[in-house]
Amino acid sequence: MVADPRHKPAPSDHPLGPFEVCRSQSLEEVRAVMRDRFGFGFEPLGAQDDGTDAAISCLDLPGMSVHYAHYGADVEVTTPVRRDNYMVLMPIAGQVVSFATRTPEPCTARCSVVSSPGLAGRTRSNSRARRINLSIRRELLVRHLVDLVGEGAYDDLVFERAIDYTTGFGRSLRSLAFWAVREASRNAEWLSDPHTARAFQDWIAIGLLRFQHHTYSERLVHDHGFVAPRDVKRVAEYILANAERPIGLAEMVAIAGVPARTLRKHFRDVYGLPPTAYLRKVRFEQVRAALLHAAPHETVTDIAWRRGFRHMGRFAGDYLRLFGEKPSETRRRAQGR
Repeated sequence: MVADPRHKPAPSDHPLGPFEVCRSQSLEEVRAVMRDRFGFGFEPLGAQDDGTDAAISCLDLPGMSVHYAHYGADVEVTTPVRRDNYMVLMPIAGQVVSFATRTPEPCTARCSVVSSPGLAGRTRSNSRARRINLSIRRELLVRHLVDLVGEGAYDDLVFERAIDYTTGFGRSLRSLAFWAVREASRNAEWLSDPHTARAFQDWIAIGLLRFQHHTYSERLVHDHGFVAPRDVKRVAEYILANAERPIGLAEMVAIAGVPARTLRKHFRDVYGLPPTAYLRKVRFEQVRAALLHAAPHETVTDIAWRRGFRHMGRFAGDYLRLFGEKPSETRRRAQGR
């Protein structure tokens, strides 16, 4: 397949042009840059010659980097399991699909994915695709997580994959990232100042920890985070202590002491989820934590059963969609430590 010339950017018309690291019509050259500079795998899809029209730029900050990529050909990009950065994908145009789970996840300007270390990432882009990537170093996120909830290793910090760019934090994140890209493209002075550059990346890291659900979201909210309404605090604490029990909405309403409609609204305000969905997410988080610290004789079925999951096929599928790996794979990783 020959690259589509209609989408070949001019020398200065692509984002982050001053920070260009590769501009090439050779797939082999692009492959080498992706491997040597970023540690990514890069392969063209289908039968095609060596022609492309790639442009890759990278703005490096102390704790994160902002990438722009336009490959000009149908390609697959893979990220290694063993890496120390979290990736936030922001497509601009064209078609980008993530294959980190067994179910392909289309990535658009409206909704995309957050990829966490420990999970292999794989995306396929068509020749028209253009994207902005945020690569956030683990130590930056862990440092802010320690500030928010206290000392800890936080080796299993995993974010919920789906991120909605049409509302809430997702919309603010995308707007800020694109503003920074526009500023960087003009060689803005604040980028060369360590204090302002650090403030920019810290806002992104703290925002992700506070508003994008992850394995420590409950601790953040309850220990050092938002002041939740009393009804939410009562029900959330009850759920955390009794997640293995069958808890219905009527029981939650009785504990909360407010009408069901009020409880739902307050839970959405604090967690972005209704109380029943919050219960289910807590159960999955507890299963994951138990799998990562299970005794040798404990099986996935044993652990899931104790958290109230009775349909193993459905449980395994939902776990895969939530964490990007099968529960058995989590168990094997824990045994290999």
